[in-house]
Amino acid sequence: MQDEALTSIRAEEELRKRGKPYKPGDIDALAATYILEDWLLTHKELTS
Repeated sequence: MQDEALTSIRAEEELRKRGKPYKPGDIDALAATYILEDWLLTHKELTS
């Protein structure tokens, strides 16, 4: 299970590193990909 606040922080840090403008929705979208990626990796048996 992912902590949504931490994934948002991670996403914002990643977007800042890229050095391009971003919107608040971009943070949420990237954070959601982190959560989905983690879920997929922990449920590989369901995604094969």
